[in-house]
Amino acid sequence: MDSNEPILDRFWHQVQSLCQRIQPKWLFVLPLLLFSPSLFLGMFGDDYVHYWKIHLKHKGDSPLVIAQEFFTFFVPPNSDEWYVSSFPWWLDTAQTKVAFFRPLSALTHWLDSVLWQDLFFLHHLHSLLWACLAAWAAHRVFKRVLGSGWPVLLCTLLFA
Repeated sequence: MDSNEPILDRFWHQVQSLCQRIQPKWLFVLPLLLFSPSLFLGMFGDDYVHYWKIHLKHKGDSPLVIAQEFFTFFVPPNSDEWYVSSFPWWLDTAQTKVAFFRPLSALTHWLDSVLWQDLFFLHHLHSLLWACLAAWAAHRVFKRVLGSGWPVLLCTLLFA
């Protein structure tokens, strides 16, 4: 390779070389490898809110009710939502409501709580397996759209 070759061309040559050495089957387990430390942390982050919503607020409700209300935030301040007091002072919660309709995510959280209750290792493992499946599906889409070769592997690597 010529040392006078532009830096960007050398960079893309290195990316192509790397992508040619990567086996696509390993890209599908990349989320599992990268996020495996979460398996041993128990509840963290938004897990507390999810646990509260499934086990306390919607205890006994059907999965369809949970799917509709699981990702609803910023409710009026006179409600029984325990996390309202943590909103910033400038947020007018009386007029603000944010609700995401994410039925598949809500149903998998509900399924985790039904099947494994307080075994959070299995909750996180279930999520990581979904991430691996998403990486595989993204690879299939990239392969169909871009054909074959290093661009498909690069896109899959960036997705995973």
